[in-house]
Amino acid sequence: MSKNTKVTDAKIMYAVLVMLNSRGPLSGSEIKEHVLEALITRTDYKKSGYLKSKKQVGTQEHIWEITDKGVEALEMVDIDLYEQARLESKAQYDAKEQIMPIYRFENLKDVRQNPGLSSGHGESIKGERMYFCHRIWEAGTEAKPHYHACEQFIYIMRGRQKFTMGGEEYELGPGDVIHIPANEVHAAEMIEEVEAIYVKDTTWSLKGVAAGEAAPDAPPPDDPF
Repeated sequence: MSKNTKVTDAKIMYAVLVMLNSRGPLSGSEIKEHVLEALITRTDYKKSGYLKSKKQVGTQEHIWEITDKGVEALEMVDIDLYEQARLESKAQYDAKEQIMPIYRFENLKDVRQNPGLSSGHGESIKGERMYFCHRIWEAGTEAKPHYHACEQFIYIMRGRQKFTMGGEEYELGPGDVIHIPANEVHAAEMIEEVEAIYVKDTTWSLKGVAAGEAAPDAPPPDDPF
């Protein structure tokens, strides 16, 4: 067995151990990939001899521990690199623990992201894979025909609008949810002031592209929010 193979095995062992005991972070995206590999293609990790389970006194739960063989495997790892990765992972975990992932829209910046296409303005939150946005459109204003290379859902909280997509026109109001597929041209006219929440995936930015225009090669940057 090569050293690289032993390094991989040790990483799998460590990551699976953390996962089974649910304590602390998985060591970054690389370790997560190894965990996925362990769960999907290496279902014999329990039989590898790297881990053993021990029943907790007074409970029915088991704790997974590293065996002597596992310790030997860890000793084959480039300790400096491994420890660096572990510490970096712990620092990321600690940072996430210190930041409460709770937002209030009134504490965020009100921005109009597409002034040339839409009158909508409001607050935006961006995660790793999605946007979560609060928007208001004044009565009598519009969102001109446009599209974007990402999927979108819009939940109308109050107000009514005429919404057009796929050659069909709809009059929508509170409680309606609009599903806009990627690259589907759509538009809206506000009958009343409309307040809505929408979610977009981050494969594209918050910027739309006017109907009939070619999309740029890369997503246009969002205005700061």
